[in-house]
Amino acid sequence: MSNLYLKNVFNKIDEASELLKLQPWVANELKSFERVLELRLRIGKKHFTAFRIRHVNPYPTGRNPYKGGIRFDAESGGDVDTLKALATEMTLKCAMVGPDEERRIPFGGAKGGIAINARDFSSDEIRAIVEKFVDEIGDNIGPTIDVPAPDFGTNEEIMRIICTRYSKFHPHPGAGAVVTGKPLSRAGGGCPGRKEATGLGILYVYRALKKMGVVRGEKNNRVVLQGFGNVGSHFAIHAPEFGMKIVGVADLEGSIFNKNGIDVKKLYEYKNIHKTIKGFSGAEEIKFEDLIKKDHEIDAPCAKENSVTKKWAADTTAKIILEGANSPSTPEADQIFKKNKIIVVPDILANAGGVTVSYFEWQQDIAGAQYDKATVFKQLNRYMVNGAGGVIKTAKEFKVDLRTAAYIWSIKYLNDALTAKHGW
Repeated sequence: MSNLYLKNVFNKIDEASELLKLQPWVANELKSFERVLELRLRIGKKHFTAFRIRHVNPYPTGRNPYKGGIRFDAESGGDVDTLKALATEMTLKCAMVGPDEERRIPFGGAKGGIAINARDFSSDEIRAIVEKFVDEIGDNIGPTIDVPAPDFGTNEEIMRIICTRYSKFHPHPGAGAVVTGKPLSRAGGGCPGRKEATGLGILYVYRALKKMGVVRGEKNNRVVLQGFGNVGSHFAIHAPEFGMKIVGVADLEGSIFNKNGIDVKKLYEYKNIHKTIKGFSGAEEIKFEDLIKKDHEIDAPCAKENSVTKKWAADTTAKIILEGANSPSTPEADQIFKKNKIIVVPDILANAGGVTVSYFEWQQDIAGAQYDKATVFKQLNRYMVNGAGGVIKTAKEFKVDLRTAAYIWSIKYLNDALTAKHGW
């Protein structure tokens, strides 16, 4: 599966490069990697494998770093091809959004992982593993080198541990910018709005696409949500502000449905206590294959890559797919969506809100400043709307779907930046 994921990303790079009529070196550059670092973490008698992968940076390193999450997952956290695909998409994502057409988020893409499931370890064991990771990776991360962030299986407290450990051996101003997604609590150094950023960014894009006439203003805007972690939960909490109703939620533990709408704030509180959505009294339990067939207008996959299968695509009653997860739709699902004229808002646009507010947090730490949530949300909306506008303009110009247009929009910018960087 992981080989297929990377192959699919590379195929889209080739397709976009050919449509842009770019020189072959551009696609080759975007299918290469600056560094693939493998680490062995020894904690007592136990060994763990960790990776950090840097893709391509169109900016002068030493000024603007590589950027990307670090995940804890026994499967994908140690799978080099999956991490390569995620790092590549991060480069494209950073080139997707910005304050205007000429400026985008000035980061290259990266991704890292440790091949563990965090739930299998105590908090003390997790701290030991994370500190060992920081010790072993040394100067391969840093505020102007490579800046990790939370990803699948990691959270703001893990970012705090990385930041604290790194700062111990690098006691200089701005050292806190070594990671983003840090907590606000207990002087964690985080940025207001970072937790909500990815989920809220999806909603900003959807609203922009409605205003541009790309998606219809559906009468009910009923949503089936897959994944109720950080991205999915904050998407759900803010969805009513955008005229949406969450009627179904699915996660690893099961699925629930309420045709009249789920009280997502109560569900959020319930999951924080019980660590699952199962047993929530405000909805009925239902099999996912039945949930997806219920009447609704929007699917929001916010879990993991390759989760939207051929069967899902064939069975869903939705007309719009908002990809909150990284590369959730398989190629087979994509083909069915095209055949059925279902609009797919691709991940590299839809979920770029996380790296956008990570950029704000990085700026905040570098400058020793502090931002307020209202300013963060205003700027997040600006970045996401500009990205959405660029993708729509590209889709019309090249007469392609939104996913292909998103790749074209990013790669055109990267081509210009890399050409200038290398003097070609």
